[in-house]
Amino acid sequence: MLSYLEKDASRENSELRHGILRMFQRVQRALKSTDVNADSKTFVDMAMRHDPEEIMLRWRAAQPHGEELDDAAVIAFMRDNFEEAGSDLARFALEYGDLPADYLGRVKCTHMKNFATSIHKIWATLAHKTADEVEKHPARHTLIPLKNPFIIPGGRFREVYYWDAYWIILGILHSGLHEFARGMIDNMVDLVDRFGFIPNGTRTYYLYRSQPPLLCEMVLKYGSMVDDAESIKKWLPLLIKEWEWWMDENKSHVHTINVDGQNHTLNKWCACTEEPRPEGDVEDLNVADGLNESEAKELYRNIASACEAGMDFSSKWFPNGQLKDIKTTEIIPVDLNSYLAKNEATLIALLTKYPLEHMNTGNVIQRLESSLAQRKRAMNAVLWCSDMNTWCDAKIGDNSCSPLKFSHATNFYPLWAECYLNQAQAQAAAQQLPQTKLLQVGGIPSSEIETGQQWDFPNVWPPQQYFIVQGLRNLAAQQGGQPADLAKKIASAYVYSTYLGYTTGEHKGHFYEKYNATVPGQRGKGGEYVVQEGFGWTNGLALHFIHLYGDELSHERAEAFGKDPHSLWGDTLQQ
Repeated sequence: MLSYLEKDASRENSELRHGILRMFQRVQRALKSTDVNADSKTFVDMAMRHDPEEIMLRWRAAQPHGEELDDAAVIAFMRDNFEEAGSDLARFALEYGDLPADYLGRVKCTHMKNFATSIHKIWATLAHKTADEVEKHPARHTLIPLKNPFIIPGGRFREVYYWDAYWIILGILHSGLHEFARGMIDNMVDLVDRFGFIPNGTRTYYLYRSQPPLLCEMVLKYGSMVDDAESIKKWLPLLIKEWEWWMDENKSHVHTINVDGQNHTLNKWCACTEEPRPEGDVEDLNVADGLNESEAKELYRNIASACEAGMDFSSKWFPNGQLKDIKTTEIIPVDLNSYLAKNEATLIALLTKYPLEHMNTGNVIQRLESSLAQRKRAMNAVLWCSDMNTWCDAKIGDNSCSPLKFSHATNFYPLWAECYLNQAQAQAAAQQLPQTKLLQVGGIPSSEIETGQQWDFPNVWPPQQYFIVQGLRNLAAQQGGQPADLAKKIASAYVYSTYLGYTTGEHKGHFYEKYNATVPGQRGKGGEYVVQEGFGWTNGLALHFIHLYGDELSHERAEAFGKDPHSLWGDTLQQ
């Protein structure tokens, strides 16, 4: 049975979905007369007390002649017919001991050991499983049931999110929770088996878009820390299936560009929708105010596509304008092509180590090698900006494309994916990073531009710290020197910022999804919703960086950093 917001082709289902969304719009208007702070996502996460058809009959019966209910009656209707958001989850009693001895053995400072232990203990508060009611009455819920327990990010994010899960899994692997990590990867693989791809999150209203494809990296990291060839061999065919979903030329994620008479095929973000996001319904309608129907449909697709990219929202998608000018689907992004290049390299490595008996592994590897080689050439031809010494997104034109010469953290992702043409190109990009305003005392912000959007300056997000640090470490492994030092400073700034925020900040005792690049320890700002606590990927990345640099991180250096952030950086930062 369909969930009440799951799309299908029938007219009845469409009318039901839109009727429910219109009802939620009315509820949000009613709540403006109260002190309740709720956005569109609050309502679509609520479980129904009755089947959706019954709910709509009751809603219409409450307004027999078409007159609108007053605000108090609307709120009373919701309380009578819906459960609170989050009722479709059940707490999972995650039992585990201390951080593994080999992890703690890498950390010299007692205060840092205690900090890592505090993070380690938070997993228990974020561990959940699907409530039994979801299986009994799927039509009343938007939650996609998962067979194994899972860690949620926290706050308003009451479900598993695709790319968040990578850093959560990374963190719980460091915590020694190998079986739990295997269960989470199993959940992800099951989603590919069911839908052909992994949706943005485990809600039915996310089934028209994905998120940054990091499943291959989850499996690679798991395999590097756990001896489990059986699971990896079981997962591999579905990892290939997911890659094929992204590469399907019948979908809109693939785009071919002609540069100097040569065709190059790359990927772009493109959600399959022309409607407001159910979880951002009122917010999207407000942005579309004043547009005609065709313009509004294009806007909704581009908004949802930015969500697919995981960066909702950023000037990356509207370089010279406002959110209403967003053009995500008309941009060839460095980030997505870096992810897919890394997928291809990782699949080659995994298939080489774990050949599959039931398929011609050699042929699959050949396809992947051909795709990776083609992608490297295409990224060099289309996305490399020689005058900036970095990769840049490209704006799609009629028969060509033009570079978007703005500094974004994503410009440096090819260092992580190792999809550069040669060492000289990689070295040039690494040397360029300190020359930009992306290097700040508190880490790497998403962009140099402050727009009020959350994926712009001054916000520091875990994925961007991870990809850039790992990219610099990749380069340092081959040549040493400056990239290694820069990677350590960026990682240290992130750990010290989370440490200061947790131990001494205005919101002491909490971790946040994003931090401020200019004020270490201060939470980030901007975007559609208030800053969320928890927070899954923050905890996972902090544990990872402490693991990498625990022999040098210390309480004394963190305190010195809090008083004078430049004490960490020396002359590295651009003045």
